[in-house]
Amino acid sequence: MVALSLAAACAGGSTPGAGGPVTWTGARALTATEDAPSGVATDGARVLFTTGRTQVGENALRVAEVDGGAASTVVAVDPGGLIPNGRVALDGEVAYVAAGNGIVRQPLAGGVGTIVVDGRPALVDEVVVAGDHLWWTTYQYGEPDRIEVARMPKAGGAVEVVAAGVARGFDNLHPDGDAALVASPQGVLRVRAGQPPETVVSGEAVGGVVTRLAVDDRRIYVLTTGAHYRLMAVPREGGAAVVLADDVDSDADLAVVGDQVVFFRLVGGVGSGGRAELQAVPGGGGPVRRVASGAYPDGDLAPVGDGRVVFSADRRVWVASVNG
Repeated sequence: MVALSLAAACAGGSTPGAGGPVTWTGARALTATEDAPSGVATDGARVLFTTGRTQVGENALRVAEVDGGAASTVVAVDPGGLIPNGRVALDGEVAYVAAGNGIVRQPLAGGVGTIVVDGRPALVDEVVVAGDHLWWTTYQYGEPDRIEVARMPKAGGAVEVVAAGVARGFDNLHPDGDAALVASPQGVLRVRAGQPPETVVSGEAVGGVVTRLAVDDRRIYVLTTGAHYRLMAVPREGGAAVVLADDVDSDADLAVVGDQVVFFRLVGGVGSGGRAELQAVPGGGGPVRRVASGAYPDGDLAPVGDGRVVFSADRRVWVASVNG
């Protein structure tokens, strides 16, 4: 099977009516029908996401209750006066929203958002809060000089560019002190300001181009594209990479939930009507299980912290239990 981006495979599919039917088996809807929800982030009680983005409609930051009814409320329309790019980081009562070539600090109580990062070389496509710092990546296809990994203190201050132009693109940023792990076409890189990038996991070691990354204290998990579309696990202490699953969607998110790695897989390939499964596999290897199945997933994932994950699909936001 040829693995495709879930977002691309979903384009042009049918959409539910107001409220929306239950189109995902094994998951519970947290919202009614929304305008292209994406970029889920959660603190365990609430899930934040953006809407609009690629369609005419409400470009907004919205919030829903993880254990509430199927409804969401608007936190801010056009936060900071900008259109969200689709990624959000949650930090207490504040959300950091990737928007344009910058980041907006938006209080969850509402009100006017503040642009805290601006004028970056390309669209901000990843935003992460780690300790006292705000981290981000930028990306522009075919223009490596506009790609960066950078950070700045949440309280404000100078922008520190940790790495620039060293790959075709970055994704799945995992800060670690003053360094960060990032997925790149060369493999998994550890980047630190003032030092050349260090290859932690090479593409050769996992048999393909690394597109996504997740970590725990024992392993680094990657999705690959190229000769194989695989989910691989690489021991942190050294050792051979292990294939956890084949035929995965290489552009969708990964999430580590307890000892399980959660990922998306398209079902039936091209012409399948956008059908997909959310699946889980033990991080050390073992049988792959279906967690939920449905249509038109956006490909985002965020662990709730109690054995559940949230994701957006078929114009709604959903929650599913990894362990059934």
